[in-house]
Amino acid sequence: MKNLFIKVVFISILLFSFQELFSQVLVEKGIKNGGSEPNKEEDYERLQQSVVYFVVPDYLFEDVDKEEFTKQIKKCWTYSKHIEVVNEKESQNHLSDEMAAFFTIGYTVTDARFSDIYFELWQVRQNRVKMYGPKVKFGRIALYLPCEIYSKLIHAKKGEITEIVNGKLKYLNFNAGITSFYLKNFCNQLENRKGLEDPIRNEKIKELATDTLYIVETFLEEMKPSEGNCKKEVHNSNEIEHYAYPYKIISREELEEKLSSNRSFYFLDTYPNCRYYNVHYNTYTLLWGLWYGNFPFNYEKELKKWSKTIENALKKK
Repeated sequence: MKNLFIKVVFISILLFSFQELFSQVLVEKGIKNGGSEPNKEEDYERLQQSVVYFVVPDYLFEDVDKEEFTKQIKKCWTYSKHIEVVNEKESQNHLSDEMAAFFTIGYTVTDARFSDIYFELWQVRQNRVKMYGPKVKFGRIALYLPCEIYSKLIHAKKGEITEIVNGKLKYLNFNAGITSFYLKNFCNQLENRKGLEDPIRNEKIKELATDTLYIVETFLEEMKPSEGNCKKEVHNSNEIEHYAYPYKIISREELEEKLSSNRSFYFLDTYPNCRYYNVHYNTYTLLWGLWYGNFPFNYEKELKKWSKTIENALKKK
């Protein structure tokens, strides 16, 4: 039963809207997912009345304080009545509960190649309380792996992927601060379920012309896992000068400190072997989701493009 919640999902990129794929936190917007029925309003109403079980394998708490993690998770989750942090064995006691939903680890394989891994929120469709019955999938939170493991997975054969994922994987973004931030973002998206607004029409984007964008220093770090190269290359901070508006480079520790303060600020977050670049506002609102398909990242081209988007937003009435 150990690996009960690890599952492979074969998807087509067309199942999700193009813009929604750019996000570290993806919430379904009532579309068909995984070949199941579309989400309905009553599914969300039921979720709001349910207990959510955030299922975490015990080994992940070897490096993370479980008490602090649980405290932060309970503090930030606001969408449903209650949330509990449990291990895989404890979760078994709630599988037949009609008013139970689960955040569990899942991963995606596309065209027989590993794509990504994440925490996914799901609930067995009402009146079909079976562990392997049809599920309502509400969304997912991306998990980032160390480059060596990620490279191994994307070069693995289909049968090897399951074996690797079922091992004791560690995640770069699993800790109390960043996970609670993702959950707050998740709740915010569940509330509106409208997807990301076109940046040019988003009034908040205009504020980036005068407000400081805090850029996590890992934005300047680059690895090439698809080439089997996990040597970290650190680019010169001058690269960011192609961004035409106010910014400040901060460490990940400084970001987590700012997140815990609940102050409103803009920040751009990413990881060295990750292709997602997300701009957030007000500590839990995803403002701008960006995805870069190829390494190496072209700082001059892309930052000038981002600056142009802000410029165009300012011109928009």
